[in-house]
Amino acid sequence: MEILLVLLAFASVGANAQTVSKIQDPGPSEVDLTLGTLNIGLVNMYCVLPNISCLAESESTSRQTHQPCVTSARVDSLPGFVYFFDLAARLAIERVNNDPSILPGIQVRFRRFSNCGNEWTKQLEGSYIGDSAGYAGSEMVREILEDPAGVVGTVGTEFSRTVTVAAEVLSYYQIPHCSGTAGSPRFSNKYKYPYFWRMFANSEFSGHVHLLLAHWGVRRIAMIRERNDELGFNVGADVLTTLRVKGIQISAKIDISGKLNEDDAVYAKSLIVNTRTHYVFISGQADFTANALYRLGKLNITGRDFVFIGITVPSPYGNPMKGAHLLSIIFVSRSRKLDLTIQNPVFGPDFYNFVEGYVMLAAMPDTTNPQYEQFNKLLHSRIKVNLWSNGSLLSPDFDFVSSYGVDAVYDCTMLMLLGIEQVMKNNPEVDLSMVSKRVLNKQMNFTNFQNLDYNGVLGEPRRLDSKGDVKMPFHFLRYINASVVLIGTSDSSARRFEPSQNYSGILQAGFTSLPPDGFTKEFIFATDWQSTLGQIIIGLTCLGYAFCVLSLVFISRFRKNKILRSASIPELVTIVVGCKLGYASLIFYILPQTPYLCTVQLSLIGLGFSVAISTIICKNLMVAKLFAGFHIKFPLEVTRMHRALNCAIVFMGIVVFVIIHRLRGPPLVFEKYSKNGNYFVCVENTQKGSWFLAYIFTFYYGLLFTGLFVALYKSQRILWDCSNESGAIALIILVSAISYAVLSMLSAHVDELTDFRKCICVWIQTSVVLFSVIGSKAWTVFKYEMQRSKVRSLISQLMTRLADREEQAIKSLARLGEDRSRSFGKSGGAISRRSGGSLAGKKKTRVNSYIDRKGVLMYAVLSKTVSKCVYKYQREKSSKSTWCCGECQLFSVCDRMWFLFQSDEITDPFRILDSLEIKDCGNGCLMIQQDAMYTIWLEFESLEIADQFLKELQRALADLKTAQFKFVRQDSVNVIRSVDM
Repeated sequence: MEILLVLLAFASVGANAQTVSKIQDPGPSEVDLTLGTLNIGLVNMYCVLPNISCLAESESTSRQTHQPCVTSARVDSLPGFVYFFDLAARLAIERVNNDPSILPGIQVRFRRFSNCGNEWTKQLEGSYIGDSAGYAGSEMVREILEDPAGVVGTVGTEFSRTVTVAAEVLSYYQIPHCSGTAGSPRFSNKYKYPYFWRMFANSEFSGHVHLLLAHWGVRRIAMIRERNDELGFNVGADVLTTLRVKGIQISAKIDISGKLNEDDAVYAKSLIVNTRTHYVFISGQADFTANALYRLGKLNITGRDFVFIGITVPSPYGNPMKGAHLLSIIFVSRSRKLDLTIQNPVFGPDFYNFVEGYVMLAAMPDTTNPQYEQFNKLLHSRIKVNLWSNGSLLSPDFDFVSSYGVDAVYDCTMLMLLGIEQVMKNNPEVDLSMVSKRVLNKQMNFTNFQNLDYNGVLGEPRRLDSKGDVKMPFHFLRYINASVVLIGTSDSSARRFEPSQNYSGILQAGFTSLPPDGFTKEFIFATDWQSTLGQIIIGLTCLGYAFCVLSLVFISRFRKNKILRSASIPELVTIVVGCKLGYASLIFYILPQTPYLCTVQLSLIGLGFSVAISTIICKNLMVAKLFAGFHIKFPLEVTRMHRALNCAIVFMGIVVFVIIHRLRGPPLVFEKYSKNGNYFVCVENTQKGSWFLAYIFTFYYGLLFTGLFVALYKSQRILWDCSNESGAIALIILVSAISYAVLSMLSAHVDELTDFRKCICVWIQTSVVLFSVIGSKAWTVFKYEMQRSKVRSLISQLMTRLADREEQAIKSLARLGEDRSRSFGKSGGAISRRSGGSLAGKKKTRVNSYIDRKGVLMYAVLSKTVSKCVYKYQREKSSKSTWCCGECQLFSVCDRMWFLFQSDEITDPFRILDSLEIKDCGNGCLMIQQDAMYTIWLEFESLEIADQFLKELQRALADLKTAQFKFVRQDSVNVIRSVDM
């Protein structure tokens, strides 16, 4: 069984060493100065160790006022911690100064800067616990910026909450900073901290947690988080986000502010028991973890039925076996957590009974690496602090790497100097004096240090990932009393888990079985498919899809209708597709909120709106271009141009969304609380990306709204009712503006009903677009079909009556055959008997008849010049019609005359009075006007054809009027079946 010992309380750790070669002590520098000196800054808690210069062999700068040469630093004290990390950084600098292949001819020096002030007191040495830097941090940054020697980069060992402000300010002034101890996930945000990087495996940490749970088959876990701690809060938030994305259910999230007390423990127990949770993740500092384990253990939340997982050693401030004591510190290996000594009366002799089985994740180096022991020996040969707090001497086998992780600061310093050297090689024209003035610092963000082909002091590659963190494998350690047992490891990318072959037990007391995963119905307020709100959303989604399907059926059924064809059927289908995308986004409001689903939901809403609105804009601009003028045009180039514009606008929206998604990453999912229960909301990740990203979407949607206003203006020039969509566009603009305002307010004031309200808002907006465009067309087509049916009925009745009269006229002519020559004179004529349907036939026969009956019927088809006329008309108190195409006919019954335009779909009759005016408008156009009753416009291919048709029309009118005047008798009917011009 492989046992790994970690330093706890007063225990020293012995390492199994191997004899290896060799990391040599660099010794004093003997390099000749040829170019000058280069200064880097060492940032540490020097306020607790004012005599650091007395303990160091090299020259340095310190502004501390109290510098005794006798040190009170001990191995297990905070001053000792500061000393060991300062020593590691100095060893790296000495190595560079003695290596002619690194920064040749340049002497590297260091400047010390305290992140906790320059005033030392004995009380401060025993009470400082890494508080927020505040004024001291601001002064430290000012000293770095104004240092006369010119500090090019800094290396730090500080708490996460201490370095937060300094890291941001140093990034602003483009000063690279490498940290060996800051572990908060916030520093992985390279948009905010582009010049901050670290020797810390943080970016994939939450992935390692999920890897362990997946190996165990665990699907539910609770979270206890130290809310007011920088590390505990942010690590917990990162783990929560990752586990939710991976499908792990968070059964309870318990945030504790301050020290966990009895009431907090009772509250945590109630949630764990009521949700029947058996796996708990603790995110906090070491003392917080120890408090949680001990107090919950006292409440019987312990044993084989519960598994606790964490990132810190559960070591309290003081000896946990003796209760209240003022004792020393523990610095825990690669977790980089510092526990300081204060009085703590919480624990007792049963402490380790409740720690038993706790699983800790730690990024630890390979202890079998030969350079591991070699580096420890180098440190032992140079240290000047070798006493423990109890007065005993430091063992020569003490493991500085596993206990303090000083190799991280050594590697930080080496990478900093190697990165500066790389920038200087890339800019040979810049001399060292300009480098000291930070002329090249613009090129020294974290990417400059990502891959310098440097193998760390332990022989392991040190390459930074895209978040400025170093990738390292993780060890999963199970606690047995005061020691730990390796139960498995993971690779640096958190993709593979390897259980330990030497350990057969899993958790408590060698048990080989895990506790049950448990099950509970969470008290979560959600719009899932089982809730009333979720069922309403499903109903609205189905109703919207039904509208879209009916719209497509309608378009397919009446695709040959001139009203739909004038509205452009491809554009109508595209609008329906855009509305379908909008309705499809609604279903994601009832699915579990994850960053991926939030991305899909926002994509569907944005794409659907973009497709529908862009198509409406381009369609109306195209119709206005074609039909807004007096002359009808059918240029293919206009149609192609506007459809290409539509595709470009939609493609622009897709590009904008992809760019923002790539720069910002997926949306964040936050858990919120209300009196009705917990709920989850999707929030745009505005912390990432440049400031202008927020304005890109605003610009794009502003472009769409501007297009709607332009289309509204252009549509008002279209005079046809069925093609003028200005009213629909105005309604869409109004509803879209209201929807945008409502969605913005809902995003700013989130509660448990926010998603449902957003869903209703999206549904209303999508439905308004669909009904404004497709619904209005359906209503127009319905009225057209009703009118067409009515006209067909009237025409049928008229043709029946005309056929009857024609039959009567033929019979009368047969009886009066003897008078035919006298009646027709020289003109002669032929009487042809035809059925009642002959009046609508294409082939006409000349018939000149006189019938001495009550009325006169005459009929002429103007088909000699053109077979069909292109026309539009405007009747009294109505708007202009669409352009139509039909056969022009003239009727005369008794003393009344009509124009009749006959097509396959409709018949348009117009009464002819004596005041009829026929005008030649030029450009192949004629206008027929009958007072205020109606106006007819006719358009022909050329002036010649228009002139020929005008003459044909005038002759036909003259012939009908002459025949009507000559042959009208009281009991006569004169039928002219067709006048062949």
